[in-house]
Amino acid sequence: MYHVLILGPEIKDKGFVGRDKLRDNMVKYLDNLGIRFVEYHWIWNDTRIQLLVGSYNSLFDAREWISFFIKNKFNVRIVEDILV
Repeated sequence: MYHVLILGPEIKDKGFVGRDKLRDNMVKYLDNLGIRFVEYHWIWNDTRIQLLVGSYNSLFDAREWISFFIKNKFNVRIVEDILV
């Protein structure tokens, strides 16, 4: 299974309030693009916000979604293990 993540801004030296604001801004940007999710699956690490935007059996199945996010200025990360 391939998991497609879009990367948000760096969260270095941000407290919880700052991180929430960055997350909310990312949701608003997606909303302006006409993208809404029933649930937002956030993956946090020490450096940046990551949002799971899809899980696919093959990269071929995910190619249009990946292209859409790249065209809209997102950095995309593809992982096979969601715990990474």
